[in-house]
Amino acid sequence: VKSADPAMVPELVRVLHCNQCGAEFSLPENQASGSCPFCGSNVVVPTDPETRIEPKSLLPFLIDARKAKELFAKWVGSRFWAPNNLKQLALVENGLKGCYIRYWTYDTFTTTAYVGQRGEHYWVTESYTDSNGNRQTRQVRKTRWYPASGIVFVPFDDVLVLASEHRPPKYAQAMNTWNLSGLVEYDSKFVTGFTAMRYDISLEDGFEIAKRIMATAIDRAIRYDIGGDEQQIIS
Repeated sequence: VKSADPAMVPELVRVLHCNQCGAEFSLPENQASGSCPFCGSNVVVPTDPETRIEPKSLLPFLIDARKAKELFAKWVGSRFWAPNNLKQLALVENGLKGCYIRYWTYDTFTTTAYVGQRGEHYWVTESYTDSNGNRQTRQVRKTRWYPASGIVFVPFDDVLVLASEHRPPKYAQAMNTWNLSGLVEYDSKFVTGFTAMRYDISLEDGFEIAKRIMATAIDRAIRYDIGGDEQQIIS
């Protein structure tokens, strides 16, 4: 697990809890108050910091706040049906704020033994009577099935799992296409002045999610190994 250092460290900033959606996030000490960066609610209360696994790497922001505001205003302006409150946000001085989102990233090498069946198509000629009572012939596709078994080896590098339950799944999935070549070693100076999400999905629970993500690629590898025109995976 690349992202997790076994050393546990305490949070050094103020931690707030949102009573609306349940998210927890940290604020810089010099920021007096804040709304929830996830649901926008102002009903946030202080909560006790607890020991946390320190981030190992970080993707720093590539543009500053002024440029971000310009790009956001341009983007919103090009959307005719954009809600008015979204357009107004582009005009507010502090309407756009940076927030660091936390992920787990997993590397693993999988070995999977499987049992299945390989289907091979063939064609036969069948006779039938059409609606006018005439005898006709047609080609019908059928499938012969053969037993198949084997072992596939599938490596995975940087399987990303969003470490928060407070993002709608469709947005969370869209946020997994980061360019990880830009990762730098974590340093608290990067998060100075920014809100930072706290993880609420544990390292172990995150790996269960990663397994489900990896299962899709393993399934493809098995089907490729079985070959044929169709495949059935029994176990």
